[in-house]
Amino acid sequence: MRFRQRCLQQIKQAHPVPNESSYSSVTAAHAKQGNAEGAEHWLQQMKQANLVPNAISYNSVIAAHAKQGNAEGA
Repeated sequence: MRFRQRCLQQIKQAHPVPNESSYSSVTAAHAKQGNAEGAEHWLQQMKQANLVPNAISYNSVIAAHAKQGNAEGA
C-alpha cells in the first residue's frame, strides 16, 4: 500500500472526520522525509476538505522544499 494511502487510512481510523490537526500531522510527516510533493498533496487535500490550513501546514511544505534544496518551491 502506498504511503499516502496508509496515511489517509490512519487519519480516518484516528479521526472518523479528519480535522486540521490530522492533515497537518500527515503534511509534517511528509516534510520530515523531505517529500515536498507529498506535503503539497496533503495541503491540497486539506483545502479540498474545506479545512483551513494553519501555519504548521504551510511551514511543513516550505521545509520539505528547503530539504530538497528547492528555494523557488519554498
